[in-house]
Amino acid sequence: MNFKKLFLTAVTLTLLSQCLLGQSVVKLNVAHAQTEQKKDRIAVMIFAQEGIDERLRVSIEKDLRNMVVSAESSGKLKGRLYPIEPFFDVGQLSKANLRKTQRHFNEAQRAFEKNDFDEASDQLKRAKLFYMKSIPFIYNGNEELLQSIYYLNYLVHRELKDTKAMRDLYCNYISLARNITGSVGPIEQFDVLAELCEESPISGTAELKVTSKVDGAHVYINNEPVGLVDQANPYISPFMPAGVHLVEVRKLGYARWGKLVTLENGKSKVMKAKLKRAKNRAKDFLPLANLQVTGEQAFSDTYLSDFFYERTYRFKVNTILVGYLAKTSVPDQVQLTLLSFKDEMLGEKLSFQISQEQRHSYFPALAQFWESVFEFKEEPQEMRATQSRWMPTFFKVE
Repeated sequence: MNFKKLFLTAVTLTLLSQCLLGQSVVKLNVAHAQTEQKKDRIAVMIFAQEGIDERLRVSIEKDLRNMVVSAESSGKLKGRLYPIEPFFDVGQLSKANLRKTQRHFNEAQRAFEKNDFDEASDQLKRAKLFYMKSIPFIYNGNEELLQSIYYLNYLVHRELKDTKAMRDLYCNYISLARNITGSVGPIEQFDVLAELCEESPISGTAELKVTSKVDGAHVYINNEPVGLVDQANPYISPFMPAGVHLVEVRKLGYARWGKLVTLENGKSKVMKAKLKRAKNRAKDFLPLANLQVTGEQAFSDTYLSDFFYERTYRFKVNTILVGYLAKTSVPDQVQLTLLSFKDEMLGEKLSFQISQEQRHSYFPALAQFWESVFEFKEEPQEMRATQSRWMPTFFKVE
């Protein structure tokens, strides 16, 4: 089968499968949305005194978040992890680039309808440029516009008879769509599509390396947490699926950093995250970080209850799980204090002595805290972040 027939067959099969699945997908999305509305929104935040290892702080935060995600996935917990970092995008958001994106995309559509494909291609380049400037702040909720840019670009190059670019653009579109919405199954089930895309640069795997000038940050790929990064320890994924991915770095009190990246088979990509302190940091982050929860200077439970009640309203969450790391007289030891605000009530404060040097010494503390809050047991060492949405983007390679 020649390339042209192969390509047209792939497009036909893909569009046909979308039509056949359309009604069921809509029903599933509605049911999913209704289920999500009933679930509690759970925020997890860990703070540390100056001088305490930031990697310890963010590791505790990561593992406690993973416990929420895993308990929800298993059906034990009627709640979901709610991302707090976007709240600190305040002052960074600008919709001007989004409006420019939409305008250039509209111009590209008009040019395409007039068969002016060179002009359409030029307008699409501009549309994508302004969209890239807006990531990650306007990414959520505007994915359809990005997908439309990719798909129209494929149609333009099809009309320009640019066979190689047409193939690569279509496979990029498939990769982007799958990563944004989640996969309906392994790519191997679409044999024609797999045969087509295995010859494109986005087949196979690539290496991704993310560095940061800020310690104690979370790395997200396609909105899924995948690891940690700090100044001394980059995040490295040696076998990332090639294709289009949204890479983000997030930390409480900072505006999110993110870029859309296209990884090519066998190549390595280095991304340097540049996080900026959020403009609402002093107003909304520091009061949380500086709370005194233990010792002679500790705030009363009444004050803490009122404080967290106001935060649940401000952050639009139902439950807050929060922890504080404080120094002790023993050099290797720090005090971890965990508390919760759930069902409009302040939970019991639990304090533990943990080691800064011994990895995962805080696991027993998280297990005890979890059981006290949710009244069932979970073991932190068994909880792992899932990457199910972006892992299936592998294309079949013989």
